[in-house]
Amino acid sequence: MFNFLKKRRKAISENKFSKLNSVSDAFYHGKYRECIEEAKPLFNNSDIEIRLNAQRFYGLANYRLKRYEEASRIFQEIAEETKNTDDWFNLMTAAIRNKQIELGEKAYEKFNHPQSVRGANQMLTYANVTYQLMIALQDAEVYDKSLEKLIVLKRYIAQAKEHNSEFLAKHGLPFIFQTLVSARTTLEQQYTNEQIERFLDDFEKHVDQDGKESIQEFRASLVK
Repeated sequence: MFNFLKKRRKAISENKFSKLNSVSDAFYHGKYRECIEEAKPLFNNSDIEIRLNAQRFYGLANYRLKRYEEASRIFQEIAEETKNTDDWFNLMTAAIRNKQIELGEKAYEKFNHPQSVRGANQMLTYANVTYQLMIALQDAEVYDKSLEKLIVLKRYIAQAKEHNSEFLAKHGLPFIFQTLVSARTTLEQQYTNEQIERFLDDFEKHVDQDGKESIQEFRASLVK
């Protein structure tokens, strides 16, 4: 969720962003309450970029403190202003964890909207965002919707020409074993053991040997 901050931090060190130094330092040192208090005075800053970054740190600090309602509120304000995919992603994640499922799904749809502005985080491909949404929905115990996203991921991964980790990473696709492990609770909540086996059987039919080995590794982890 926070990779884009690494790129922003370099910019923050410039003179233009000197007012954000204490905000960013507090966040990166895990002083989230201090970060929140330092960020608030910058919300009325005349420089839009300073204001937006202060709001982002404020939202991220609240997220780290599991104050998902406040994080969701500020991320919604930012995303609706910037239309930036990084901000839509932050809103999606915070909203789902605040049990605002409809809002989170709206942010997910906006992420892939043609009018959205591509953010700095190149790792946020549609497939990877779908993976993160699947996990967030599972954490929120919305297992039916989490399963829907797993099925979408299965289709995306199956369409890849190769299924080794290097190829998948290069093309912005989550790893097969990691995806299945992350979705294990969803599978167990939504499927019987026989249905899980059929799901994995079908998955194996559409991947190469590397993919099959990843699925077999997951099968082995199911043995109790």
